[in-house]
Amino acid sequence: MDMKSETYTIPVLFSDRYKLERTLVMLLNVYGTAWGVPDNTVPIIRSLRKGFESTYRELRYIQLFEHRTTAYYVKKCIEAEAHWYNLELELIKLYEEYFLDNVMIPDGYKKLLHIRFLFEVPTDEKLWRSRILARLETVVERFKQYLSHLLLGRAGFHNSKRI
Repeated sequence: MDMKSETYTIPVLFSDRYKLERTLVMLLNVYGTAWGVPDNTVPIIRSLRKGFESTYRELRYIQLFEHRTTAYYVKKCIEAEAHWYNLELELIKLYEEYFLDNVMIPDGYKKLLHIRFLFEVPTDEKLWRSRILARLETVVERFKQYLSHLLLGRAGFHNSKRI
């Protein structure tokens, strides 16, 4: 197995993931064949992204315009993560097989697709991992709070919209 001189990063935030997958599909539609990506790959990614996009849009709507309960928001975050997980597995295959070290892809597009030369990758992965863990711990803590309020009948969480 030969050593790759490039690597890639997959964003942590939903908004960055959304931008990446939209950019990726747009570029694949235009340049996929020239980059050596099989024609059947784009429809697979398109079908997997539908679930993520619809859940992401609903999350954005909730954040901007509605004030739903914490449990509802957590439920939508979990749904978005589940949809993203399936999409991410396909993206990993795509990057590993067709994008890394592909001389047909210009450097500008590689940058848009979060592909970097190995020496350009930030070496502080601990910071990146700690952000993910902190975010996950926050979601879990909110869910635990909601469950305790629900099970113990405490006030503070309710199903009606805030005014």
